[in-house]
Amino acid sequence: MYMEKSSFDTAFSVRYAPFGSTDCPLLDGKPVQLGKNGIDQAQFVISTNTGEPMKSLSKVASGGEISRVMLAVKSIFSAKQDVTSIIFDEVDTGVSGRVAQAIAEKIYKVASGSQVLCITHLPQVAAMADTHLFISKRSKAGRTLTSVKPLSHEEKKSE
Repeated sequence: MYMEKSSFDTAFSVRYAPFGSTDCPLLDGKPVQLGKNGIDQAQFVISTNTGEPMKSLSKVASGGEISRVMLAVKSIFSAKQDVTSIIFDEVDTGVSGRVAQAIAEKIYKVASGSQVLCITHLPQVAAMADTHLFISKRSKAGRTLTSVKPLSHEEKKSE
């Protein structure tokens, strides 16, 4: 998906309690902060260029890079965990051209083993679908109405 020179990993760290804290659990003799999710923090880290250090995905990746990483992660989990349904909500945000085509092909491959619902605005991605739904919104009497219409093969081409 045009990220061949990128490196991706997970980083884990422990939240230690402030110096002088006494009413905390100990880990290796050191007080730690026990939050609702435990004592550790996990984050995705990425280097998108050769020779660059790994940094937090949320701080350095573009929208397109985040989309591609999410697609890769979901693809791996779907293959390893026998997932039957996957939703991709605009996973192609921030990409176009060859990258959009690569994403479309990856989603198509995932769909060969799972049911996939993909929300997209890109024709490269939409064209790969077996079933294409057109979703529209309109206002009527001060309310927003949403409609969903299955498209025929011919309607899919023009859409």
